[in-house]
Amino acid sequence: MSDAAADGKERVNILLVDDQPAKLLSYEAILAPLDENLLQAHSAKEALECLLRAEIAVVLVDVCMPELDGFELAALIRQHPRFQKTAIILVSAVLMADMDRLKGYASGATDYVAVPVVPEVLRAKVAVFVDLYRKTRQLERLNRELEQRVAERTGDLEASLLRLQESEQRFRNMADTAPAMLWITDTAARYSFFSHGWYEFTGFVPQPGSEYARLEAVHAEDQDGTRDAFLAAHGRREPFQLYYRLRRAEGDFRWVVDAGRPRFAESGEFLGYIGSVIDITERRRAEVRLQEADRRKDEFLALLAHELRNPLAPIRNILEILRLNGDDARVLGEGLDVMERQLRHLVRLVDDLLDVSRISQGKLTLRCERLRLRAVLEAALEASRPALEAAGHQLSVSFPEEDLYLDGDQVRLSQALGNLLSNAAKYTPRGGCIAVQAGLEDGAVMIRVRDTGIGIPPEMLERVFDLFTQVERERSQGGLGIGLTLVRRIVELHGGSVQARSAGRDQGSEFVIRLPRVAAPPVDTAEPLRSAPPPLQVPALRMLVADDNRDAADSLSALLQLSGNEVQTAYDGREAVALANAFRPRVIFLDLGMPQLTGYDAACQIRKQPWAQDAVLVALSGWGREEDRRRSREAGFAAHLTKPVDFATMLALLQELVRREKPTELRR
Repeated sequence: MSDAAADGKERVNILLVDDQPAKLLSYEAILAPLDENLLQAHSAKEALECLLRAEIAVVLVDVCMPELDGFELAALIRQHPRFQKTAIILVSAVLMADMDRLKGYASGATDYVAVPVVPEVLRAKVAVFVDLYRKTRQLERLNRELEQRVAERTGDLEASLLRLQESEQRFRNMADTAPAMLWITDTAARYSFFSHGWYEFTGFVPQPGSEYARLEAVHAEDQDGTRDAFLAAHGRREPFQLYYRLRRAEGDFRWVVDAGRPRFAESGEFLGYIGSVIDITERRRAEVRLQEADRRKDEFLALLAHELRNPLAPIRNILEILRLNGDDARVLGEGLDVMERQLRHLVRLVDDLLDVSRISQGKLTLRCERLRLRAVLEAALEASRPALEAAGHQLSVSFPEEDLYLDGDQVRLSQALGNLLSNAAKYTPRGGCIAVQAGLEDGAVMIRVRDTGIGIPPEMLERVFDLFTQVERERSQGGLGIGLTLVRRIVELHGGSVQARSAGRDQGSEFVIRLPRVAAPPVDTAEPLRSAPPPLQVPALRMLVADDNRDAADSLSALLQLSGNEVQTAYDGREAVALANAFRPRVIFLDLGMPQLTGYDAACQIRKQPWAQDAVLVALSGWGREEDRRRSREAGFAAHLTKPVDFATMLALLQELVRREKPTELRR
């Protein structure tokens, strides 16, 4: 066993004395976490021999032993001058009367432990004596060194006084350079010392010897409670910890923690208290922020439930209508339009949440290129126009005469501008006015979106960009309070800034985006006009759809069958593997979270079959993070589609397969 513990301290010896080996093993197991040297003795004789051979910090002795019992062994140990201060703990399996305890103390025992032994109690007691032993050894070593220095010098009283003065000065230097404010009191609770940090922090010089002198710097509301708690602890000679507000020299108050411990002389005489005061204002503010974040999290979850139920309600209603009157073509068409709009709304909620998560984690990748400002604005306006027209708003747009360019991701910039327009449409009463103005100001591209809506209170102009924040919940028009957060973070990723302006409630609002301007691209690098893509032409394929959600599996299979494909359906991973081996499809859609056998495991088993070497595996999942897509690729999937799957995207994927393979081969 090494002589050095894990924490770098030198291990000390703990002697375990018991005539029963099982108990010794039990004590070793209990004390092992202390990481000290554990020595065993099976009798009093072995214990005495061990004491003479080694330096022992603590002796744990069973009271009931043959030949010599614990009391007699303790008395023998104490007779030797070397072991006068060795800690001896007696372990007794019988209930000991006070006279027995007195007998033990008289024989030299330091403490008692009753059987059955409580591991935590025994470990704690031994740890205390070990720590006391170390400190005693350290103190003895320091005393020896001090005596040696005194002997090496003159041993003169003046030298001793000089060292005392130097020691006091070192303490004062340490106290004055410590990050905490230190103080000392006498037995009457009068302050005899304050460190330099105290005077620097408070600018307050208490009168020498005044009782509870710092009370004048404590906030008036905290004075009585602080004084009473301090004096109560002082009277009981107990450590204390107080929290209160302390005035700084500048006049403001800061939250502090004041901790003090009683001081005692070697004789046990009470000398007063020593303590420290630490500024914890920033910690308190962080706690308040955490509490606020927790509150906002709860509000967000409630809001999310509300926002998810809103589109689900009309979808459920339409389903009931179609069930009652689904033969009416007009009702069917209107119902499908409603469900499509609500589904887009649900997908938009999820996409916005994912975008916020990606930006917060620094995982949002911008596909930057040289962009014409007009193209960005037109894309945003085109996407927002249905909402503006539905609300009957009057839209005015002002473009600069010259073409302005910027470097950025057109999709993301259009998304940011679209969010501003969507907010303006939602928070402007029907028939309001919304204006979009773009131009060049101070060498930068400026985009302004103004509305005649409900406005923003002055205190909310900065907070309106915070996550999950809405100006007035009772006047909210829906949403999760993340649209403006996305706007600010997307703009900042492009090196720009966004600012909210408003004269107050019902005074409308204006959002100003500022982005760096760049030079126009050379003429020869202008992007050529792109012809419209040819219509999708996908031959019939043999396909397998596997998903434990039966509705999802059946509906996707039906869509693929309507497109002319031959489709089989499985509802768990094992069934998918069996059906694939029998059906041998060319394209296999696997949900990744199936029971019994996950999509990853099913793909692995299918890939082992010779017929499946050229099969195309497509992963279906509600998880769409980059690490999820990477894991799918590593598992052998050709593509990773995030639910809900857009059918046009799926057809485009199949068209890509057609380009790579011959139709006749795909049918096999």
